[in-house]
Amino acid sequence: MLLLRNNALVSGITADVQKVHTLLEEVQSNTTTGFMELHFNTFSGCIFFVDGKILQSIKQKGEKSLVIELSEILHECQKTNPTLGLFAMEEPLVHITLNMINGEPLFENVHSKYVDVRKLLRSLETDDFTGVAVLSTGKEACYISFETGIPLTCICNKGDTIIESVECLETLIKNFSDNLYISAYKIVEKPNIITTLKRISREVLGGRVIKIEEMLENSGDTKEELLLTIAEIEKVTYLFVDKKKAKILCEKLKNTVEEVIQ
Repeated sequence: MLLLRNNALVSGITADVQKVHTLLEEVQSNTTTGFMELHFNTFSGCIFFVDGKILQSIKQKGEKSLVIELSEILHECQKTNPTLGLFAMEEPLVHITLNMINGEPLFENVHSKYVDVRKLLRSLETDDFTGVAVLSTGKEACYISFETGIPLTCICNKGDTIIESVECLETLIKNFSDNLYISAYKIVEKPNIITTLKRISREVLGGRVIKIEEMLENSGDTKEELLLTIAEIEKVTYLFVDKKKAKILCEKLKNTVEEVIQ
């Protein structure tokens, strides 16, 4: 992952759950872009945000990263006070990191002695690849963002130094052609869950109910936010639409959310 810690807003403090809440509120009010890193006894957690809005939380254990709900991190904070750092990081770097975490690995850590690096990058272009390719020596790396085969940005880092430049990629390939590790992470389009929930509501209720669809459209897209919205939909459906179908509808909506958002 691309986690730069050279712009620390808070670093190396031990925080209880109230302090974590306070810092997240400050992130929101200050429209901060970056990440919060929390080290517990058995794992580490990261919370990513752009302009103060939390995008995703992950759990790290060894080399593995797992997407989790923010509530899981906060729950762990109630049991253990983590060592915490809060870091500002530019938005493109946040999105590159999340695309790597959420992407489907096409290949990982392929050594350049087995492949022609330039041909491999060209194959991503011809295959209309959308995602992130990473070339790394272990000490420095270049991250190339593709959209339908078109390289959009190339960001290279060495330590905490960041350079956005294709020339840096050329230099890396030229100087380390026999000792590079190449990975590629494909962005997988996920189904639009709001669209799916609206379709289910129409099927159960026999047509479109504008109020319910507006409630879904105005909902946040985390599991917790969607389940809260569904609870409100059950009340509205029971009171104003169809008492018999209220529970059926909301059970189907809940099951769908549970299946789609792990």
